[in-house]
Amino acid sequence: MNGDLPGQTNYLGGSPNESLVGEIFGVGTYERALTPEEIGGLARAFAVPEPSSLAMLSIGCVGLMFRRRKRA
Repeated sequence: MNGDLPGQTNYLGGSPNESLVGEIFGVGTYERALTPEEIGGLARAFAVPEPSSLAMLSIGCVGLMFRRRKRA
């Protein structure tokens, strides 16, 4: 057992077929904030709409459809 995680481990921006070995290249403390270039290789997170917002939008669209159908 060598500690590799096979499969879709794309947390560090590599290709989807790479495996994450978990090696540590450097450990230290810093007296400053990281620059955007230093953060560039970290995992990215994308905004996901809340379920309640999506439900309200869906109910509003259905209401408009019924209103239009009622007038016709």
